[in-house]
This record gives sequence, structure tokens and C-alpha cells, in this order.
Amino acid sequence: MEKIIAKKLIIVIFIILFIPAIGYIYLEINISQGILNEGRYISNNSLTEITNFYNNNGYCPSNKDIEMLPSYSKFFKYTLKINITTNICYIESVVADFSSPVRKNKIIFFAQLNPPNQLSLADWQCISDAVWIFRPKGCKSSKLPNTLFP
Repeated sequence: MEKIIAKKLIIVIFIILFIPAIGYIYLEINISQGILNEGRYISNNSLTEITNFYNNNGYCPSNKDIEMLPSYSKFFKYTLKINITTNICYIESVVADFSSPVRKNKIIFFAQLNPPNQLSLADWQCISDAVWIFRPKGCKSSKLPNTLFP
């Protein structure tokens, strides 16, 4: 009789501890995905303006040229950059330090510039160094080579 009660007690304790642990993991995954999707959404909304600026002026804008990206949001720091050596224009979104478990992950939208050709929205690509479970849809995995994105 005591063995049956002990087994039932172990099962109840296991259920009480296991279900909240699974819920916590699920919550962390969803929050992290939401944070990275916010960065992708805000960066993606800026691509039309950046593309138009490049097509009108012949060079990639900097943060000073266009003020459509917030310099800092609750979760991200956004910067517009250009790598003159490789002729790549890119938006870099870096997750703030406090946003665990995706802190300091990056989402980068980049386009290879081929003057005097016009730039289109189809030329932009998305890469991210986030773990596959957190990575926004449409962003490829990348170790973000320092040669392209210093």
C-alpha cells in the first residue's frame, strides 16, 4: 500500500514540476522569436526607402541621410552601413544585451551594389546568426563573415 502511494506521489510531483518547465521553455522560444521578428519587420519596412535613395542618388545612405530607422528600440540597435570594399549596403539590427537567449544576435539585410544598375527590393537578402529555432522566416543562417560585415 505504501509503495503505491509513493509511486503516485512521485508521479504527481513529476507532473507539477514538468508542466511549468515545458511552459517556460515554450514561452522563452516565443518571446525570442517575437523579438527577432520585430527586428526583421522594422528593417524590412525600411528597404523601400533605402532602395529609392540609392536609385535617386547613386550611393547607399547612411544613418545621417535617412532617419527611417530608429537608432535604438526596446530590443534592438539599428544601423545603416556600407562596405565600400565589397560594395555592399546593409542594415544591421543587433539585439540588446538584456534580451536572453537571443542577446547580441544579428539580423542583416544586405544588397550587392552594381552601379550604374538600379537596385530593386528583390536584390535584398536577409541573414541572421540566431539559432535555427529563433531565426525569423526568410532569413538564412550565417556565421556573418567579417570580410563582408566588419
